[in-house]
Amino acid sequence: MFCPKCGTQLPRVAIFCKKCGYNIQDKGKLEEIKEIKKPKKNLKIILFLSLGGILLFIGIIIKYIPRIPQTKQNIPSYTEYELAEIKRKFEGKEKELKKVEEELKKMEQEKSSLQYTMDFIKHIQIDNTLQEYYDNVRYYIGIKFGGWRHIIFGDLLGDKNVATRFQAKLAAHDIGLRSKYWREVEDRLEARYYQTTSGHYSYIDARRKIDKVIEYIGIGEHETDEKKIRKILNFVKESVRYKPDFDEIQRAPLETLNLSGDCDDFSILVAALFRRVGINSAIASFKSKTGGPHHAMVLFQSKESLPCYSYSDLSQFELEQGRWYLIEPQERFDKQNDPESFEKWIIEAAASISQVIQE
Repeated sequence: MFCPKCGTQLPRVAIFCKKCGYNIQDKGKLEEIKEIKKPKKNLKIILFLSLGGILLFIGIIIKYIPRIPQTKQNIPSYTEYELAEIKRKFEGKEKELKKVEEELKKMEQEKSSLQYTMDFIKHIQIDNTLQEYYDNVRYYIGIKFGGWRHIIFGDLLGDKNVATRFQAKLAAHDIGLRSKYWREVEDRLEARYYQTTSGHYSYIDARRKIDKVIEYIGIGEHETDEKKIRKILNFVKESVRYKPDFDEIQRAPLETLNLSGDCDDFSILVAALFRRVGINSAIASFKSKTGGPHHAMVLFQSKESLPCYSYSDLSQFELEQGRWYLIEPQERFDKQNDPESFEKWIIEAAASISQVIQE
């Protein structure tokens, strides 16, 4: 066995330690010594662990602190590249998004424009009542002059202006103006229309639709005559179909807008639109110098100097004095200054809208 005090190995029968003289048989004292020795052993362990922790911490610091500056130098280079790549991808997506937004905006505009056009077409449509009014005007005035062909070919009655006056009367009607010609027939038909529609007048209903056309074309009140004419001719070129008539029926402006027409119908329509925006206009009938078919075009007056073919005076046709410009209603404004295309025609008859509405 061992001495509990000094640790010397002793025989089993020893009572005292031969080295330190400790009484081995004193068990109470042995327990006391054990209790005293225990804290010393724990303290050593704590000190040992603390020292080890300190050394470990110092080792970590020594190992990693020198590398920190080098690591800091490498991080920005990698991060900048990565950020540049992310930025590039983001900008690409941003451009794609912007393109989609532009396409959506364009589609919304097209939808809005299409809806406006559909509303416009719906607004200018003529119902059966107004259509029957036009049919009756042609029928009864034709009877009065001995048949419809007498209106078309007025020279059979010795009056070459009959056809152009009737055309000007149709133009005047659709812009809300009453004609002094065929007033008896017109009054009778207007009374029937008023009764059928419960208080409407045909020329007022028609004028409202023509005003919608002017609004759709986008003509401002203070625009120049040239700009107004350009817009009207562009609209007619893009929106109205040319179709030859089977029986030379002369149509009112709204009929031509809803259906189609030939040169007479185009002239009636354009003359009405000119007059409605403040440009004095007339309809003229022409014969060809080469003996071809007859043709109809529009005359107008303006204080502006315009690059159009013109006549210095047409008072022989009972038109207002002054210069009259000639317009081919089926073409745009830029094609109106070709002398060769106009000089091949000779005026046979002409009637202004102002002329047919004079009281």
